[in-house]
Amino acid sequence: TYVAAIQGTYTITIPDEPCPLSLSIDASGCQNPFVPLTVPVSVTICQGDSILLGGAMQSLPGTYVDSLISVMGCDSIVLSTLSFHPNPSYGFQNTTLCQGDVFTFNGNEYTENGQYQDTIQSIHGCDSIVTTSVFVITPVVVNQEVYLC
Repeated sequence: TYVAAIQGTYTITIPDEPCPLSLSIDASGCQNPFVPLTVPVSVTICQGDSILLGGAMQSLPGTYVDSLISVMGCDSIVLSTLSFHPNPSYGFQNTTLCQGDVFTFNGNEYTENGQYQDTIQSIHGCDSIVTTSVFVITPVVVNQEVYLC
């Protein structure tokens, strides 16, 4: 039995001595004899991101189908089930400093009044945003004249 990978006419030569044999096989009416290989894949990305599946950028959960054709004409089907890690979290914090003090958060140093945003990655690589409000208290200077005897 000879199974052709691509439609066409094939010649098989058997070089046996003293009687070599040459056979011609017409496989022009055959369909691709191989059954497609189906590969299931689970993909999880961060909410708000997208990924190329099913021939397009996808940003919604679901199952997407990609067909791959080899050089021999055989199909492989990849079924990708897309899911998402939760949305990034947002945190808020306040801090009060005396003038000249330093507040350190996530490797950043803050010494002035203002609102600052820090991006922190979760264990899944998804971002979380923390907003820090810094209030700096300036010292109160009192000038008072004192008379001593």
